[in-house]
Amino acid sequence: MVDKVGGTPGQMTNHLTRRGARYYFRRKIPASLHAHYGKKEIVLALGTSDYQEAKRLAAVHTVRTDAEWAKLSAPRSANVGLADAVRHADEWEREHRANPEHYESMDKGERAARASVDQILAASGLPSAAQLAMVQATGGYALDDLPKAVASRSTSPVDVVKTASARSTNSLSLAELCERWARERQPTARTVNKYEKAVERFYALMGRIPVDKIERAHIVGFKDKLRESCVSIPNTNHTLDCLGTLFNFGRDNELAIDNPARGVRLIDNRSTKTKRLPYTLDHLRTIVSKLPNRDADPEGFWLPLLGLYTGARLGELCQLTPSDVREETYFDSDGEERRAWCIYVTADGEGKRVKTASSVRRFPVHRVLVDHGFIDLVRSRQGLARIFDLEPNKDGEWGQDWSKAYGKFLRGTCGIADPKRVFHSYRHTFKEVCRDCDIGKELADAIQGHDDGDSSDSYGGEFYPLRPLVRAMSMYHIKGLELSKP
Repeated sequence: MVDKVGGTPGQMTNHLTRRGARYYFRRKIPASLHAHYGKKEIVLALGTSDYQEAKRLAAVHTVRTDAEWAKLSAPRSANVGLADAVRHADEWEREHRANPEHYESMDKGERAARASVDQILAASGLPSAAQLAMVQATGGYALDDLPKAVASRSTSPVDVVKTASARSTNSLSLAELCERWARERQPTARTVNKYEKAVERFYALMGRIPVDKIERAHIVGFKDKLRESCVSIPNTNHTLDCLGTLFNFGRDNELAIDNPARGVRLIDNRSTKTKRLPYTLDHLRTIVSKLPNRDADPEGFWLPLLGLYTGARLGELCQLTPSDVREETYFDSDGEERRAWCIYVTADGEGKRVKTASSVRRFPVHRVLVDHGFIDLVRSRQGLARIFDLEPNKDGEWGQDWSKAYGKFLRGTCGIADPKRVFHSYRHTFKEVCRDCDIGKELADAIQGHDDGDSSDSYGGEFYPLRPLVRAMSMYHIKGLELSKP
């Protein structure tokens, strides 16, 4: 469902999207800036299921992206002039900090530098710092549309700038910013550890620089030092992504002015197909011939088959409840009523989670799974918490512990030693089989929960229509692979 900023639920816009109960800011990036961002669309979780709060946050992000894109599209001369003005202002500040007796002269110089910056911004058609601060203070509303509690305040742009300036002198540390992010967002303990490690790495290589003093040059220098320390490209980019998330959180909560880590990352020249590979036909024949007895080891038997015939993530399969598998009604192309068993992947329920908003989906159960007794298994588990008798790890993640058992099965029992073949390879295999069976990308993505960044994907109902999914799943056939009859 997509809601209109400033309107009522149900009206359409490209900037506010609802998946399930949560809202997201979603906006297409201008074609001229695709290369800068390395993607075609911005998607940001707003962290709320309240429509009014989502509307306010979406409006703020709209203004911010407008200003950012205007700056990136500004003529080079204006950008150079802006950089010179900012640099001169910084030099003036450093000089007079060393000479306290010249405070009055310093104030005069700072005012002149600020006026110079605002003049250059105005010449480029960009909002001034005071104007952006006012937008931030009002939450993106026009003054006439402000909630009464806010509209009643007599806040001027000058007062807002003074308040923001006072906040910036608090010298919030990166570690404190990480603590506030973790306290509000409440991620898993494992995720918190990753972010804390990113902060520790920054401190070790760059020093304990306060958040309001960290500049883009610091982040670039940090990136270079990580590579000099032989940190891998994926780990370097992940560390930079963690810092970027913290700065975005700080910016959204008026704890940081901007995100200096935006766009700073290493280019990974490895082919994406070499990171995780699909299984070959020989691999699949070996795996299905070595599957354990379904009664003695239901997880060992069913999870590989589910991975192969759904393309779902291991965590999504391990957290399934009996109520997540149910029979649905749809109409075929002739208007005849039909029924199909479906699997629902959602974050609804205790301990359940999804990777992204597009991961929430519904897809039909493949005939092979039905014929081998998957629906019977689901029925036998009615009244129990999960379909599979597994527990999440200490970080609340499903499937992480069982994946070790699968690794032993794959390497030991099946003799498949290639480290690029893991449980996740079933997702790659599913995609390859879809291509071979002429199942379109849109349908394959809908079944697997992939999002290609096209804003049109957010239009329509919460779940993809069932009839084309049933047709696609009926076309899914792994040529040359025969499973023994149940």
